[in-house]
Amino acid sequence: MEDSPPFDAANAPNEPSSARERLSRVSALLAAFDLAVVNVNDTPVITAQNPLSTAEETGLTITLADLSVTDPDNTYPEGYTLTVGDGA
Repeated sequence: MEDSPPFDAANAPNEPSSARERLSRVSALLAAFDLAVVNVNDTPVITAQNPLSTAEETGLTITLADLSVTDPDNTYPEGYTLTVGDGA
């Protein structure tokens, strides 16, 4: 542990004289340790879709109900919006 200096015989009175004292110093360091857990927003994944078809040059409306989505952070489809770009 970097906070514990190496034993120095010249300064022995200032050094911990036992393993118990060193453990006490380590415990004091750990007691002041804070751990912050940050919630990660995992990307939703489209896992399936309903079969869709349309005649050529005819529009097709795709809704959230047409998709199956896995999202560990949120309940699908609450709060979702769907944007579909031009097909190629």
